[in-house]
Amino acid sequence: MIQPGETYRHTFTKAGTFNSICTPHPFMKGTTVV
Repeated sequence: MIQPGETYRHTFTKAGTFNSICTPHPFMKGTTVV
């Protein structure tokens, strides 16, 4: 889990649509379109 003040970066290497959820808050969902 990312703590306050920390950062996270991910570089997508393929085009597509990627879905994600927040593990401790499964109602928080996101979609990244590359």
